Amino acid sequence: MKNKLAMLGLMAGMFIGAGGITGYSQPEPLTQEEKEKIRSRNRKIKLDKEIKRRTNQGQTMYEYGSGKFIWARNKNNADRKAKNKGWI
Repeated sequence: MKNKLAMLGLMAGMFIGAGGITGYSQPEPLTQEEKEKIRSRNRKIKLDKEIKRRTNQGQTMYEYGSGKFIWARNKNNADRKAKNKGWI
């Protein structure tokens, strides 16, 4: 067993030393549109995970203004948090 591993190690070393030419080509760089599509998908996944986690904790999302959200257990706590942030 040790001899086989040693032989594989030597072969890998020779392969790397020879330039590491493989049958695989380098991936093409992503365009800006593809990058933005991936980012938006990742943001959506992250938001879905946060919503699931917060609802499992018993919190509700309250909206104050446009795009201003607060997670709280009830309306009184949400109002207090919004007041501390200066949204009310």
